[in-house]
Amino acid sequence: MEFIEGESPKGPMSLDDALRIARQIADGLEAAHDKGITHRDLKPGNIKIKPDGTVKVLDFGLAKIHASPASSGENSPTLTIGMTQAGMILGTAAYMAPEQARGKESVDKRADIWVFGVVLHEMLTGKRLFQGEDVGDTLASVIKEQPNLNDVPQQVRPLLKRCLEKDPRQRLRDIGDLELLLSDAPVTSAPSRLRLGRLAGVIAVLTLITVASLVFALWNRPTAVQRTEARLTIPLPPGQEITSYPAVTRDGRTVAYVTQQGTDDAQLYLGDLNAFEARAVAGSSGARQPFFSPDGKWVAFFAHGQLQKAEVAGGAPIRLAEIAVPFGGTWNEDNTIIYAGSLNSGLLRIPASGGTPESLTKPDGAANGYAHAFPQALPGGRNVLFAVWGQRQGKRGALTRFTPVGNCIARDFVWVWDFRSCARLHGPPFGT
Repeated sequence: MEFIEGESPKGPMSLDDALRIARQIADGLEAAHDKGITHRDLKPGNIKIKPDGTVKVLDFGLAKIHASPASSGENSPTLTIGMTQAGMILGTAAYMAPEQARGKESVDKRADIWVFGVVLHEMLTGKRLFQGEDVGDTLASVIKEQPNLNDVPQQVRPLLKRCLEKDPRQRLRDIGDLELLLSDAPVTSAPSRLRLGRLAGVIAVLTLITVASLVFALWNRPTAVQRTEARLTIPLPPGQEITSYPAVTRDGRTVAYVTQQGTDDAQLYLGDLNAFEARAVAGSSGARQPFFSPDGKWVAFFAHGQLQKAEVAGGAPIRLAEIAVPFGGTWNEDNTIIYAGSLNSGLLRIPASGGTPESLTKPDGAANGYAHAFPQALPGGRNVLFAVWGQRQGKRGALTRFTPVGNCIARDFVWVWDFRSCARLHGPPFGT
């Protein structure tokens, strides 16, 4: 058999797309009906849309073959594997015609027309037309409930009403007649010669404009920035372990990390994509929590009670400020460094060249929490993201995650601070 690669139709979809698929489904059913075959198990799972847009109707395992009067005296016997008997229900409950759900023997191509309407409704709305808690409820819905067509476009309601008549005698008798009921729906028609001529003129003008624009753009385009993709693994010597979170430059070419060997002081290392081995930053003994400047030329870190910075290209660290116990830092685009110097210091800001720190935020042990930690400058240089530790009255539903702090559990919030207005932009639940 032919191998069909594709996906089943899933709604909701546009009217144009639904009708494009529906017309091909109808063509498949019409081909089967012309050969005296009723599908009896049409559903989205038995319809495949190939990558080129071709629609295939699959799985005729429950199909019924209608014998001609001259060849048989019986009334349309059902032919399936092992034969079937009158009164047996075959098919999928949500996609059965009422007469099929009742187990009637006189099931013909009009049952496929019913299910065609059910599938078209599902493609347009994304919802099953008949459903229930179990198979019995679903079959009862098919048999008794009148389909609600209020949520489908007006253009296709006449077609769906004719397909979904409970009485097969009132139903659309031939799937090939569906085009007669789609006169108001979008139908692709051949354009006239006059329209084709006008269209050709418009296309010619647009093509000329496009070519001219492309030539101008190519002539004046800036030098392309080379972008590379790389995957880097930095092996650690035996006995070393990472002791602080790493940092990466914005261009992704350099990573800073801290390792410790046994009981020795931690050491800051820089790993470059164009080097086989990482290099230690001289004078960075006891380093923790590194972060880079926006241009990637400097790396800042905390060590031995001080905020320090060092040139990535090499050089001795420069001391910027005294700190107690650091809780994160970030280098802003205005060339200032924002950091938390202790658990209850709040956020402090200092020029990257050094100077007197200024206070940005202040925990109060209540609504503002007891600690502001791990700031992260956001693009644009105006805002900084940071965590607030502590319980806020009346905001229990806004808690986002838990973080261990010493021997207790603190609840985290995320706030954004605006430097221009000196105000908090967002509070819980801004994020995690």
